[in-house]
Amino acid sequence: MSLLPIFFAFILLAFIHCSTSLTRTFTFPPFSDGQNLTRYGDAFVTAEGYLDLTSTDRNKEVTSSTGWAIYAKPITLYEARTGFAADFQSNFSFEISPFNATTCTGDGLAFFMAPANWTHKKEYDGYGLGIFNRSAGANNSQMIAAEFDTYYNYECDPVDFIYLKKAGLKHMGIDINSLVSNATAIWKTIGTNSTNAAALVQYDSITGNLSLSMKDRTDISQRYTSFIINLTTVLPETVIVGFSASTGGCSEGHRIVSWNFSITVPNWQHSSTGLQNMTVIVLVACFVPLLIFLVVIIISFIRRKNETVELKEEEEEETDDFAGMTMNLETGPKKFRYTELTAATNDFGEEGKLGQGGFGGVYRGILRDTNEVVAVKRYSKGSSQGKKEYVAEVTVISRLRHRNLVRLIGWCHERGEFLLVYEYMEGGSLDSHLFNSKTCPVLPWAQRMKVVLGLGSAVLYLHEEWEKCVVHRDIKLSNVMVDSDFNARLGDFGLARLANHGFAARTTMIAGTMGYLAPECAFTGKFSTRSDVYSFGVVLLEIATGRKATSLIGEEEACLVEWTWEFYGLGSLMEAVDERLKSEFDEQEMERTMVVGLWCVHPDPERRPTIREAIKALSLQANVPSLPQKMPMPFYTPLPTSEFGFLFTSSSSGTTRMSTTA
Repeated sequence: MSLLPIFFAFILLAFIHCSTSLTRTFTFPPFSDGQNLTRYGDAFVTAEGYLDLTSTDRNKEVTSSTGWAIYAKPITLYEARTGFAADFQSNFSFEISPFNATTCTGDGLAFFMAPANWTHKKEYDGYGLGIFNRSAGANNSQMIAAEFDTYYNYECDPVDFIYLKKAGLKHMGIDINSLVSNATAIWKTIGTNSTNAAALVQYDSITGNLSLSMKDRTDISQRYTSFIINLTTVLPETVIVGFSASTGGCSEGHRIVSWNFSITVPNWQHSSTGLQNMTVIVLVACFVPLLIFLVVIIISFIRRKNETVELKEEEEEETDDFAGMTMNLETGPKKFRYTELTAATNDFGEEGKLGQGGFGGVYRGILRDTNEVVAVKRYSKGSSQGKKEYVAEVTVISRLRHRNLVRLIGWCHERGEFLLVYEYMEGGSLDSHLFNSKTCPVLPWAQRMKVVLGLGSAVLYLHEEWEKCVVHRDIKLSNVMVDSDFNARLGDFGLARLANHGFAARTTMIAGTMGYLAPECAFTGKFSTRSDVYSFGVVLLEIATGRKATSLIGEEEACLVEWTWEFYGLGSLMEAVDERLKSEFDEQEMERTMVVGLWCVHPDPERRPTIREAIKALSLQANVPSLPQKMPMPFYTPLPTSEFGFLFTSSSSGTTRMSTTA
């Protein structure tokens, strides 16, 4: 036991020495010349606090324009003497507006890093995005850039110039010391050549991953590209960061709407040489006692190995007492034996399979003792999130009682399996009725409206009427079931979280379904009842338009929210109604449903209604607000670099895991 204090002292010193970090952050807007911002060339700050790098005057054409803006204080990226290297991320929103897109477009803009003594050069005006030499093969040492290129040069760009120009495509790229990109990705604007987008540049000093992602509000897909590079071999220790833009022979406006930059530096950069030397002495002094301590641990582990194996075997053979105790299931859902459920489902045979998702499968079963038809949800053993989602789902739904929620009948955890038993819903999921026209007739408006109000009642119960606030986090058509009378039942609580009423929660895992996920969740990692309301709004729009949250509009892939908002802005909302209904609907109910849906999906969560306000508006008990004709695009402060993680589910309930190296 005398070795324990030495061991813990060792761990404490190592933790203090290596694990803490210091993050430096600056944020715009508003942009102003007095706020650590240095401008060159044609760059200027607008009255609204935006940063315009080139002319945005729509009344006159300005060519050969170049502008630069940099953060006035140098950034320390690494230190060769101590070996430290920093991670950083640059999150910004920007707009690119050609004067006349039908004739020609300018060059584009770039976020760049350069040596601290960097100065702009007049001879670059109109070429190389204002930072690179005109020649494509020229070496611009100690320079990296994330470019958003709107002009295609056959010498520099990676794909055919004529094809790109005809297709109206633009591309982004990661540039290392040259205008020729080391990594590229294409994006395409729909309906206009203007660009209104948010971008994120990230660097992980451990993996060397330099990544670039962007989301154009006119395009459903998020674009991403990355390149592995050790920036200490490219850039000096101290750099400047900023933006540049150029127009070349065409007129084009380049505006930075907002900018957030953060850099995370290991705290030991700031420690003194004396502390470093002391740490080395302590490490050497503790090395031998540490080895002795580890030997003792190994011997103890070997002695207990057989006992541990026996306990594991017993756990697999018996019902998991941990699950019962932790989930507090003494009352309510029944505890099933594994053999009962294999018999009920014919050993989980494929002929009885109702659906498949990333968590596993759902099977139709008949309980032998009662002849009751049930749906058995079987979590896949290979699912990394399986146990966590299983515990979350049972913990939450076993305590809920509402006519518009799928009823949990029982549970089972044996032999490493996680199983849930639900009441069987004859009608299946709502998406099969709305979108599977080959096997299901067109869903009448009266039944659609019944589902809308039933789903709203379920969400109201979760948010406000139960003792705790339940944030579902995965409201979508495939999770809305219907019975034989077409009453809506909300299910799948694998991502649900409990929270105190009136408070938002934060997670290091961004979870949900693409198309239904509120934008602030992806950028900030926070989820709340407002993010559920966003998903509810998407469902309303799907029910009214008969289109999926993400689908093809003509020959282009588009987002239902943005597509519907365009009709609203033009004052022709009825043109977005599901044409299969053939005017057989109440026009006032239809318009009210679509406007409430747009109200619920407002990009600013503070502008969305509560679920109670939405239900009152749908029931004609309250008025709806006047929404902006053009869908707003707010700026969100992103998660800290170390907290990025993603768990997205598909519209068919499948699960896809996306992790970043940021």
